[in-house]
Amino acid sequence: MARSRRASSSTKATNTSATESATSTDESAKSTVNNDSKGEHNMSELTQEAIAGLLSGSRTRGAGTEVIKDFLDSEAAGIEVDLNSGALAGKSPGQAYTTLLNAKKRTKTDEGGATVLAMPEAAKVRVIKRNLGSKDNEDWHVFLINTDLVDVAA
Repeated sequence: MARSRRASSSTKATNTSATESATSTDESAKSTVNNDSKGEHNMSELTQEAIAGLLSGSRTRGAGTEVIKDFLDSEAAGIEVDLNSGALAGKSPGQAYTTLLNAKKRTKTDEGGATVLAMPEAAKVRVIKRNLGSKDNEDWHVFLINTDLVDVAA
């Protein structure tokens, strides 16, 4: 019994020193950040172009699903997807189109082991990428259409 108490005490000592070490590391990081002559952070505001560039290069999990669900909840027959704000902000029309198509096709396994669509209600959503400009001056846009709410002639 004496051995287990000693082992326990030494484990506590090790855990305490690790915690103290982590705390001192955190404190040194804080002091490094605030280590300028005025004690202020040097920050510069990002431009809209810089923000768009950062967002377009980042991956956001579930962005397409979020946009499709919001669209279906709106009960609108059709919308143009906003690529300047929201879940798909900063994405190119091609990236947004692919993200939305993948969200529609995403599958999951149900309780019985069958593969089913993760968002079956998205089957009624049509994703369209269209050039509204000319061949020489392309202007791509992405649209969502709720086919249940419009008369779609073939």
